[in-house]
Amino acid sequence: MAQTIDSMTVSRLLLTALGVEDVDAVMETIYPPDPVTGEPTMPEPPAQDPAMGEDPEDDSQDPAPMDDDEPIVQAARRFRAEMERLLVGA
Repeated sequence: MAQTIDSMTVSRLLLTALGVEDVDAVMETIYPPDPVTGEPTMPEPPAQDPAMGEDPEDDSQDPAPMDDDEPIVQAARRFRAEMERLLVGA
């Protein structure tokens, strides 16, 4: 069985790695509490990509490759380093 991390934990780790100041407030926005139970609710899953072999409806907006100095690339590198630190237990 594959070891996986649930989406709430991944979200919290990403927000922390990206330096978000009020992680709890953002988490409550992403996963609002259920009015009855008070437990966080999961957002609707994203739409599925077209099945293999099918042509996508509109591929005119494919993203351009990113430069290494773009903030998202730097954030992804910081996130990876933090995940490696957490997984290794350093």
